[in-house]
Amino acid sequence: MRDLYNNLASDLRNVKGPVRAGASGSVVADLRGYDSAVAFIKLEGTGATFAAANLIRFSLLHGDTSTTATGAVGTADVSGVTPVAGVVKTLNTSTAAAAGTTKIHYDGGKRYLRLRWVASGSASGATGFTGTRANVGILKGNPEKAPIA
Repeated sequence: MRDLYNNLASDLRNVKGPVRAGASGSVVADLRGYDSAVAFIKLEGTGATFAAANLIRFSLLHGDTSTTATGAVGTADVSGVTPVAGVVKTLNTSTAAAAGTTKIHYDGGKRYLRLRWVASGSASGATGFTGTRANVGILKGNPEKAPIA
């Protein structure tokens, strides 16, 4: 029987306020030796005001090297969301920014997977992204080699 401890690995990153307009960041996972991954975006409660011009976009990108993991994933690469030009989640309304977790299963076959976020608009202060708190990460699963417990 395979145990969970030896069948998962992770790359995690915190995204926490103040997030300013134009700010960006990412977490990159090397999937070498793993057959699939789950990217997640966990939002905490937020006091930010989001609108069409005041938003944060989360994109899932993949590639054959860590520096070229810039190709947008398509619908054939993921399940759990329907990506639009690689964008898997957009915080542009209070509803979209409600606390909760978005999980995206990746089975696209590239070696590197990047979960990127970009804040845009003229956000600042109480109406901006100051209260936005999120944890993002990539869990690697289905290793090619793993001990059997």
